[in-house]
Amino acid sequence: MKAKFIYIFSLIFIVIILSACSVKPISVEQNNAAANEKKEKETVLNIETTDKHLYYMVKDLVKEKHLVDFMFTSRDGIYNFQFTDDSIGNISKKDLFIYSGAGFETWIADFQDKLSKSKVGIINGSRGIKLINYEKETKINDIVIKENPYYWLNVDNYKACLSNIKNALQDKDSKNRDFYEENFSDALKNIEPYEKKAKDVSGKLGDYTFVVDGEDMDYFTKYLGIKAVKVYNYGVSSKEDTQSQADKLDKELKDKSKIIFLCDNEEKIKANENIINKYNMQLVNIIVYRDDLKYLDILDANLKSLSQLVEKRGISR
Repeated sequence: MKAKFIYIFSLIFIVIILSACSVKPISVEQNNAAANEKKEKETVLNIETTDKHLYYMVKDLVKEKHLVDFMFTSRDGIYNFQFTDDSIGNISKKDLFIYSGAGFETWIADFQDKLSKSKVGIINGSRGIKLINYEKETKINDIVIKENPYYWLNVDNYKACLSNIKNALQDKDSKNRDFYEENFSDALKNIEPYEKKAKDVSGKLGDYTFVVDGEDMDYFTKYLGIKAVKVYNYGVSSKEDTQSQADKLDKELKDKSKIIFLCDNEEKIKANENIINKYNMQLVNIIVYRDDLKYLDILDANLKSLSQLVEKRGISR
């Protein structure tokens, strides 16, 4: 009996030993490979834009997939930016740096030259867009701006900028190429109703003449195909210059019964008070730039302002 017990115990012991030996050890290399694969799948891009206007565009394409931030919350912040070694270092560590271009960031050339290109991809939003040059010399902090930077007032230019951002994302994160393409397609579909509305509104404004101070709205008036006459009274202190602008306007206005003054700020209204009163101009507010609004909100507000004008046709002013 004792011998039988020893025999059974020995068999059990041998089975345990063989079972332990048959377990295949997991190599360190396999663990590392699995960890690296997981890390690759969870890659998150760090993206920086110069302003919130671009930030919203990027968010439309990446949703919550990547980290997106912006440098400035106001146009003045962009105007007055003086970069430091810290700001250069911070942007150099990003995966993508996206700026508007077309002279919107007057300091971008020097800033870009100093960035370390080993990691960050630098994207000019205005790449490939046919820009409009300023006719009259325009300066910001003593820097001459040759090109009108407000190209997004033309919807087609906005779509081109969005395409530039989409292409950059696909290059940087090719495995999610279809994701960005789908979001880009959705963004274009969201714009379509506004494009139709713009065409409808502009078709009803053919007999109006629009007066604008300066050239910032050129993309907008040309996109709509409306008749626009430019004056340059904002920022002019000389009475002779103001009178010269009034004389020029008087010659260019053929039908003086339907004149609209397009304005984007109160200062321009004050600067043109005399001609506004002289011709009994109706005021229509147009947003040229506001980085606290998404692009579709800006476009919607501008088209609503013009739509209200269409609805008032025939009403005596």
